[in-house]
Amino acid sequence: EATVLKDITFNIKPGEVVALVGENGSGKTTLAKLLCRLYDPTRGRISLEGIPLEQFDIDALRHEISVIFQDFAQYNLSVDDNIRFGNIDMPDPDSTAVKNAAMNAGADRIIKNLPDQYQTILGKLFTDGVELSMGQWQMIALARAFLRDARIIVLDEPTSSLDPSTEYQVFSRFRNLMETK
Repeated sequence: EATVLKDITFNIKPGEVVALVGENGSGKTTLAKLLCRLYDPTRGRISLEGIPLEQFDIDALRHEISVIFQDFAQYNLSVDDNIRFGNIDMPDPDSTAVKNAAMNAGADRIIKNLPDQYQTILGKLFTDGVELSMGQWQMIALARAFLRDARIIVLDEPTSSLDPSTEYQVFSRFRNLMETK
């Protein structure tokens, strides 16, 4: 019932990286969900290249957006499957794209130390599964977001569980990758 966001106006240019900073409960996640059209605004409008989001086909719009939320999913499947969920339309044999996404997210350092590398089952749901730390899971989720060749990337606290050094490395790689987004 309460208004979460009020009187917000901004433009983001192609290749521009914007960070939204605010207190807990200030509406950052709500704004991220509005940008992805998971919510529609009750007032005002959000537009892409001057066209209101609601005029776009929702599936086509979402295909152009890659997102990772602070409560990202942790799938008790292989590392490869966990990353591939970032682009379910990708042809199966393309392991190069999966490895590139892992490298761009910095997850390749974790994966090379796993018993079966990309085929290692993650999580403890299955007996042979390997549990990762929250920071390691977050890097796998980042690789998932990097796998999709989306024009718009939305990250909602994507490095909250990473140590400062890893966070710096991820954001440095992220800035380079996003120059054309």
